[in-house]
Amino acid sequence: MGIMLTEGWAKQSDADLVGAARDGDKHAFCRLVDRHMPMFEALCRQVLGGAHSTEDVVQESVLQAMLNLDRLRQPSSFGPWLAGIALNLSRRIVRRQQRDGFSWEALMGGGARGAIDPGESPEELALSAELSRQVGQAIDALPSGQREAVTAFYLAGLTCSEAAELLRVDARAVKSRLHRARSALRRRLWSTWKEDLMSTRADGVDVRIVDVRRRSLAVECRRYNMVLLEEIGGRRRLPIWVGEYEGAAIALLMEQVEVPRPLTFKFMGEIVRAMGGRLHEVRLEKLIEGTFYAVAEIGTAAGLRAIDGRPSDAFALALEFGAPIRVDPEVFEAAEMHMAAHEHVPPAEAYYGEGTLGATQIVEEVKSSWPGFGSGAGSSR
Repeated sequence: MGIMLTEGWAKQSDADLVGAARDGDKHAFCRLVDRHMPMFEALCRQVLGGAHSTEDVVQESVLQAMLNLDRLRQPSSFGPWLAGIALNLSRRIVRRQQRDGFSWEALMGGGARGAIDPGESPEELALSAELSRQVGQAIDALPSGQREAVTAFYLAGLTCSEAAELLRVDARAVKSRLHRARSALRRRLWSTWKEDLMSTRADGVDVRIVDVRRRSLAVECRRYNMVLLEEIGGRRRLPIWVGEYEGAAIALLMEQVEVPRPLTFKFMGEIVRAMGGRLHEVRLEKLIEGTFYAVAEIGTAAGLRAIDGRPSDAFALALEFGAPIRVDPEVFEAAEMHMAAHEHVPPAEAYYGEGTLGATQIVEEVKSSWPGFGSGAGSSR
């Protein structure tokens, strides 16, 4: 008889069991707890990390669920609701030692956040809490099947097989639900994430490329080109030295010259577009031992991707896409200090005057030496 009773409970949905428990059936509530125990126990262990007894939190979670069962709006979501109670209790216990467990990084594969940096300001902590709240709301808005899969896989740390067994579905169904959930979360959270990213970059200095300069071979044995950046709405300038061919490519893009065959950077741009991406911005982030470091941020369906690259390549791609270029303020200071400490580095003024070429002259030189520039080719767009 006991076996038949167990089999009967197993066939009942969470919604049926919640209804029975609300009507006073204690066995129904116990069955609900047993059904979801592996998931919220694993969630407690992950968040607590040994900082507190998991058993105590589990017992308190079950007690709160029993006392507040009438407040559950969607009986079919008892599992995620119980996991949410356990999560909140666990986070309350370790909130002084550990960041919130709900995070975009955790959902996208980065795992739970670590200990709070003692140097973080109250404003930074408030921002983290707000982002955590928004992610939690986005998860709550998912369809019940996707929400349960996200809770089991990302928050409780179960494998797909374990989640499938817990949710009583095939592992392929769990993977499908997770895929749809990630897509929905990206769409819902993209604007929030992008605004947060932009706010973290607000201190970058907007610049534009105003010229490409070259000195003659009579002055220097290697034909370095100087790309001159100028602060938009300001007076600061920053010279960047690049190779001859990279400088020529930047000059051609500046002058918007159509060439007989696509340049490397045009080809790169078309690949990015074909993949559904776009260049969000280029940042010049640091200067170390005379070498500038740039990052190109590519927007894709999966979010922004920061790609390390040479400044010359990144600048050319920015011109191809019409994307903004930003410089970390410290780079201006570092460049001045570097030039002052290295007398062999020619000043920007040395690239002006007799025997030097600007972007327009460099383009004319390229056109005269490139077979194929005929009628219709080599004109500005």
